[in-house]
Amino acid sequence: MLTHRIDRNALRRTRERKGYSVPDLARRVGASAQHLYRIEWGQRQPSPRLYRALTEALEADEGDLLVPEPPQPPG
Repeated sequence: MLTHRIDRNALRRTRERKGYSVPDLARRVGASAQHLYRIEWGQRQPSPRLYRALTEALEADEGDLLVPEPPQPPG
């Protein structure tokens, strides 16, 4: 299970920068287009397997598609 939330805007920007439509990316990662739309709309989170497939298909680094963690207070 992912311990961080996917950044739906980063996913969309990265997908578009690579020139993939949602259906194109869905075929590449073995998911339905509807499921990827729901992830991009913020209605769903990907499984760890799907997250890995997305990062590989989009040639993204491990944390590129995740919501940044807020800085931890010193202590």
